[in-house]
Amino acid sequence: MDQKHPNILVLDDERFILVTVKSCLRGENFNVTTADDVQVALSEFKNGNFDVIVTDILMSSIDGFKFRDLIREYNKSVPIIFLTSLLDDIDNSLLSRITSDQHSYYLNKSFTKKTLLEVLHKALAASQAVDGVKALQKQIEADLTLASQVQRMMLPRWCVIEHNYAASYLYEPFYKVSGDLFELIDLGGDRCLCVIGDVAGHGIHAALCMSPLQVLIKRIVFENGGDKVSVHEILSQLNDFLCLHFSVGQYMTCLAAIWDFRQNHLIYQTAGHPDLICLDAAAGEIRELNPRQLGNLPLGMLPDNVYREQDNVEVDFTDESVFIAFTDGLLDIGSQSSPDSFLGEETLLPLIASLNRIETVLAIPCHLRNAIAQIGYDFPSDDTFLFAIKKQDSRDKSTQIRYIGASIKEIENAVIEVGDYISEVSGRENLAGRVELL
Repeated sequence: MDQKHPNILVLDDERFILVTVKSCLRGENFNVTTADDVQVALSEFKNGNFDVIVTDILMSSIDGFKFRDLIREYNKSVPIIFLTSLLDDIDNSLLSRITSDQHSYYLNKSFTKKTLLEVLHKALAASQAVDGVKALQKQIEADLTLASQVQRMMLPRWCVIEHNYAASYLYEPFYKVSGDLFELIDLGGDRCLCVIGDVAGHGIHAALCMSPLQVLIKRIVFENGGDKVSVHEILSQLNDFLCLHFSVGQYMTCLAAIWDFRQNHLIYQTAGHPDLICLDAAAGEIRELNPRQLGNLPLGMLPDNVYREQDNVEVDFTDESVFIAFTDGLLDIGSQSSPDSFLGEETLLPLIASLNRIETVLAIPCHLRNAIAQIGYDFPSDDTFLFAIKKQDSRDKSTQIRYIGASIKEIENAVIEVGDYISEVSGRENLAGRVELL
């Protein structure tokens, strides 16, 4: 919109009205274009850049409402001012038709220069406000997209493959950015630390709370060293940080766990968070890890709360144990076909038990999420996070997984390498030539 000289298109089949409107606006810094035919007016609008349209309602070729419909095919929000003498009869149905479009206005045909200018300025001010809101929305969307990209860069790789274990996760913000926290840090000696959190709420404020907590977790590990990190101390320091730096009522549920894949030993503690699930992949059964319901309050609720070592859960596990963790956004996924129905643990646990035939832990989060959608739970109302981890035998060469860079050269090299491997193992060159990279 030209702020100094708005462009006005006037349509009326009475030349007297066209001349009158143009005369009223002379010297008022408006660029006025007139038309006495609908097709001419429509052509002018398509080829021009008009800020306001002024049109009669009753015309010989077409009425003003049909003209508005034609305009709305090209522009949904340009202000349209209807000139009419019928409002003298207080025709409520006519008034309703005019105002059914939120960007439409009306003016009695016996207008004065003053009343015409008042309606024009009102329409222009409203249009500028709408344009301002649209520009702000566009900027917010751009900022959210950037924030989403930054947030994902701060997360670990979607799949982690170390000497003695493999893990993967699925991270689904409710919209653009998420308040779900996730860190997976290798502590050395076949040990790893996992911290999963769910900041209250979702969106920008939850994401802003999550980011400094990620940094704090890394700092705790760096300052203490991998062999001295403990889950209850991590929870205590996160709680102190939340209570000190965030407003009252800003809390986070959390699960902190340390796996020792050399000793097959797990230590974890929950702070108001859904418990860790252990799937015995060989038997297809879920093992109860925390029968005593050990745990503590969500972080950030009480400044003096103590997260004690005796509240830790300690368990030994087998090589076939698969551990699955999630935020409660997963349990709250609803169904569009049944609005009052939510996933819940009673539906989730049998699905997890059925995952024992999945060949690699890396596929479990996506497979489970797809299964949830397949049975009709396809309407999330919060951020969703799924994580799976399992010990892997470093001597097992039957499955080989490695990262391939997103370059043509690396992909070509990987295809050649896989082809050579298949040829060597199978002795069939024709099979090696049918390698597909997915």
